[in-house]
Amino acid sequence: MRSNLLFLLLATASTALAQGPSDAADRIGAGDELSIEVYGEDELTRQVSISHDCTLSLPLIGRVEACERTTDELAAHLTDALGTYLREPRVTVTTLTYGGRTIEVKGAVREPGIVPLARRTSLSEAITLAGGPADEAVVQVDLVRDGEKQAFYLPDLDAQQSPVWVLHGDTVVLHAPAQVFVDGEVEEPGSVAFRDGLSVSQAVALAGGPTDFAGTRAVVLRDGEKIPVNLRRIRRGAISDPILRPDDTLILRRSWL
Repeated sequence: MRSNLLFLLLATASTALAQGPSDAADRIGAGDELSIEVYGEDELTRQVSISHDCTLSLPLIGRVEACERTTDELAAHLTDALGTYLREPRVTVTTLTYGGRTIEVKGAVREPGIVPLARRTSLSEAITLAGGPADEAVVQVDLVRDGEKQAFYLPDLDAQQSPVWVLHGDTVVLHAPAQVFVDGEVEEPGSVAFRDGLSVSQAVALAGGPTDFAGTRAVVLRDGEKIPVNLRRIRRGAISDPILRPDDTLILRRSWL
């Protein structure tokens, strides 16, 4: 129940951000390549590069401030400016490539580091550009923007109708799943993925089950404390199956009989 609630909250946050301004990722910056189309006016339709002083130049209207405007805002400005010379001009502005925009992707990802954005990029695409999750069990990703963090449930990103767009300067953090460690007389000692409600018996099963030399006693190591566990009594229903916590270590002891 608790995990379902967490996933619902993450999905809700993801949807809320996805439903923000659709043009948020289209704010123009220096070095961007734009396509400017003026319908019916081939001599004014062209591809332009935004200069380092954040301007572009067009016939009839000269130099125009472009940075920090969205493509829709720039199109509206050009439409107004060209209205002095043309009758009911219709202008469309599209970003072809971005110039000098980057994000950082870190955490449980295969290729952490700085990722350049060559075009409008969704959060899911940004993770792919960084090599994808380092583990298929990774389900949570944080998007940090201007000091504010939004949490998302990774499997939901591709299913959303409205993508979550990343912006220049964002930080994307993938979180490795919580784990418990199982050692001793189990077939596959090591870590297993933690989930809410994971019991001692379930952890032993996830670690391949007991070996032929395993006894019925185990111990859980937690924050310096040793918690004894009697698996025989658990199987008989005499006691409840203890629930593990993230980072617990479970050791199944050898039988000395």
